[in-house]
Amino acid sequence: KKKKKYLLKTKMINFKIIISFYFWILFLLIRNYFRFLQAVVWRITGKTKPPKNRANCTARELKIVFRKRSTDINLPSLRDFVTLHKDWVNPEILLKPNVTLYSLEKDCVVFVECPEYLDLTKVYPFFNHAQFLHASKLYLVS
Repeated sequence: KKKKKYLLKTKMINFKIIISFYFWILFLLIRNYFRFLQAVVWRITGKTKPPKNRANCTARELKIVFRKRSTDINLPSLRDFVTLHKDWVNPEILLKPNVTLYSLEKDCVVFVECPEYLDLTKVYPFFNHAQFLHASKLYLVS
């Protein structure tokens, strides 16, 4: 009887791992397809560079549509989020106390904005995990 319960538990664990793996692969496919389409649309609409009439607005504000990480121990990255372009903003917005550095990418720096009432150092043991879970906006500076 104990052997049957043990086998049933291991089968359930294996099933959960397989399902989570398939969801991760599905997320990667959808994210990469979305990023490709977004890059095409940004080129067509001219959102790859800030507008000329707003020369001081060089930081890109992004709205978070979806967030997903493979594991909690991964390094923070822009790839953790699926985002939409919201606006070009002045980089002085990054001086707000609730805006913190999230990651350094090859071609840009990523900042996250979290709710003002939240103290990220006291919420979770790892700062970047708290940023990932509570980020309301992203800012990219090239």
